[in-house]
Amino acid sequence: MINEAINKANEAKSIIDGAIFSGAKQAMKTYIEKLEESADPSNKDLCQRLIITRQLLKGFIREFESAMANGKVEQMKELERANKKERVAVFRR
Repeated sequence: MINEAINKANEAKSIIDGAIFSGAKQAMKTYIEKLEESADPSNKDLCQRLIITRQLLKGFIREFESAMANGKVEQMKELERANKKERVAVFRR
């Protein structure tokens, strides 16, 4: 499970840091902003859909960031356990 979280974190980081993901994320943000600027404020359905679309994009990005964070926490825990075992082994000598 620890290795799985670390692998997911590394995979998420490589995706987030990648040019394709960054470009797509920026393109979606720009597209939504343009739609918001040109939307008729009296069209409540469209305004509501734009808000939902923005929230979905944020949630999608948050999932990648969460996978990265969870993996980093697991890496730190694993290092802490390894250091603890090493200290115990040194102490027993």
